[in-house]
Amino acid sequence: MKYDCIVIGGGASGVMAALSVRRHFPEYKILILEKEYQLLRKVLASGNGRCNLSNRNIKADNYFSLQAGKSSKQKFLQTAFNIFSYPDTVEFFCNLGIPLRLDQSDRAYPYSEQASSVVLTLTQALITAKIDVLLQAKVSSIKSADGFLSLAAEPCITVKQKQHFTYLTSAETYQCKKLIVACGSKAAENLGGTDSGYQLLAEYAAISELRPGLVPLNLLMDQKAKILVGQRFKGSAKLIDNNTLLAETSGEFLFVENGLSGIAAMELARFLPQADQANQNIIVELDFAPDYQLSEIEELLFNRQKILDKQKEDCSAVGIVKAKISDYLVQRAGSINNLTKLMKSTSFKVNGSKGFPAAQITAGGVCLSQIRMPSLALKSQPNIYLCGELIDIDGKTGGFNLQWAWTSGFIAGQLHDSI
Repeated sequence: MKYDCIVIGGGASGVMAALSVRRHFPEYKILILEKEYQLLRKVLASGNGRCNLSNRNIKADNYFSLQAGKSSKQKFLQTAFNIFSYPDTVEFFCNLGIPLRLDQSDRAYPYSEQASSVVLTLTQALITAKIDVLLQAKVSSIKSADGFLSLAAEPCITVKQKQHFTYLTSAETYQCKKLIVACGSKAAENLGGTDSGYQLLAEYAAISELRPGLVPLNLLMDQKAKILVGQRFKGSAKLIDNNTLLAETSGEFLFVENGLSGIAAMELARFLPQADQANQNIIVELDFAPDYQLSEIEELLFNRQKILDKQKEDCSAVGIVKAKISDYLVQRAGSINNLTKLMKSTSFKVNGSKGFPAAQITAGGVCLSQIRMPSLALKSQPNIYLCGELIDIDGKTGGFNLQWAWTSGFIAGQLHDSI
């Protein structure tokens, strides 16, 4: 079966790429091959079901690259965002009937704040654009011959659900003139995360180290710390390796079983040393009251003790932190002076992260030096285009990663001649 363009992957970047191809090439025959039983699974789960589509403050400084230097990364991203950025995203979704709204942190959501409405609308857009979609179709190889790219696809056995599209039931071969690879990354295996894209591209491009990004930290927690599980707090944190500051962040944290999650904590994981470089001295240092100085906390605690007529040895931080967090800190402190210090600096040893299964994104991917700009085509094979997480670009939380999916998908779908 021959197509003008095939897109491997039906996530955010793949769906955007297919719609972009249709916009730029109305006469093209287009196919999406998706190995899962439904499209856009990660989009459906994004933003805790509210779908954080983008962020008004889209700029290169909010993104990372493991392999590229800062100037190369900045130039790469600036070129991309000059083509398709936040205002274009707003216009794109508004044209589909999905106006966006901003929260206080400039994160953009569909006005309905419902991820399922985004998935439904994008799915309908594919149907309206007459783009063929084949589900449970896992591409196992890409070969180039006689001016065409040949793809071997095998049925992927998963749980079938009622869909608008058909399923692959036997091995097939597909050919195309232009190919867009949008397989996503290893992150969130429960939502279809896989390393298949890296395997498909291994003979065509150099791929950097891969790390789980935006993932909870593993902490070494004693029995007393079990009381913290399930407790959320707003504060700040520093990641320290043998007295060297690796990174710091602030925002919302969540204690989980033997770990630390929440938006702010997950942003620290990408700065963990590689396994073969790590030592036993990595700690996360938490500040439960970043808006107050040490002396101010001390005054608050002493005044609290005085007003509540507590015994000298009895201390508490309830009212500044949640009750269970206060109970834990009091157990560690034993005195108001020590409690004051712990409010500003409580440390836990870090034992790596929760890994790819718990990660929202993957840091690393196809090296930027292997990709032509502004087309996002491979230098080694100019009829293969990349988008989304396969590329060595990842962003902070807050809509930046979905914006990269929309941006890179739109650019790849332009199918610019890169020779």
